Amino acid sequence: MDDLSAWRRQLTQPLILAACLVSLTASAQTLPPIDIGGAPEPPVDIASLVAHLRSPSTDPIDDYPSELFELAALGPAAGPEAGETVTALLASPRPYLRAMAAAALGFMQYAPARKRLQEALSDETDAATSAYAAMSLGRLGDRAALPALREAARSYWYPPVRKVASKAIDQIETHAPLAPFVRTDWIFPGSLYYATGCPTTERPMVPTTLTVEGGRLYGIDNGEFGGGLFFDDGHGGVQKIGEMNVQGIATLGSHIVAVTGLAHMGWVRGDVYRVERNASGRWQAIQWRHLPYAPYGAVAEPGRLRIVLPRADILLSGDGKFSMATCPDTHHGEWRQRVG
Repeated sequence: MDDLSAWRRQLTQPLILAACLVSLTASAQTLPPIDIGGAPEPPVDIASLVAHLRSPSTDPIDDYPSELFELAALGPAAGPEAGETVTALLASPRPYLRAMAAAALGFMQYAPARKRLQEALSDETDAATSAYAAMSLGRLGDRAALPALREAARSYWYPPVRKVASKAIDQIETHAPLAPFVRTDWIFPGSLYYATGCPTTERPMVPTTLTVEGGRLYGIDNGEFGGGLFFDDGHGGVQKIGEMNVQGIATLGSHIVAVTGLAHMGWVRGDVYRVERNASGRWQAIQWRHLPYAPYGAVAEPGRLRIVLPRADILLSGDGKFSMATCPDTHHGEWRQRVG
């Protein structure tokens, strides 16, 4: 009897399974289809994006505000109010915000921004913003921008800006189709526009400490864990001047400057600060020049600093002007290996 029961179970189990499959199939035909793509995205609230951009956060993380990405992705549909707001950001004291705004305006096709973009293009203290301004002028397609673009293509100190300006001229003159918005194409200003040229020779880097009247200035670089610029009076008093990754402190002309920067997992910063006492006698750091990329350090030369970038050196004079370093014949084509 037990053998017979076992045989019956073996016979009926496949039949039961088949019946279940038939039942499930029939039931599925009566159910509404499943939307594997998820619910449709809600419409973009342009007014909220604009309101946020008009009162930006002071957090440096917000130098890459998502609102600019969203408006750029909308293109001309972002509208004139958004265009006016983004154009105003070209005057921001925060260089990365300026660069993001310059890039967004071209995707938004906001034609009234042309003159402001031309002004940004001609500002040789901020190569990243100049590069994105050139790109956007090309996307706007206005022939009135050609003289400014030709001047930049001929004489801008940083070769990548000259290259972008030349491409923008070609864009306007040939009416080439515009490349679509791709977020990663311009998410990190400066990182897309390397210059290649003469790397520094093996010379002593500018130290991260400097003796000044009443004590010393010193800087710290802990990579992604932060850094800082400090004044130590030598008697136990320490003033924290600012939070930045310091690569060197030096005297440049009539200024004391701190070369700062960090490149880590897409976070790219590079700036030169003037370090000076304010009216009350406390030290302060004022952002003076924006670098095309995060520096590795600087080398002191007569009347200037040689700032070491990943693929080329740039020169900063005491009056704040940039130029590209040239290679001595004996070092042309050589590369100095560094750890970033």
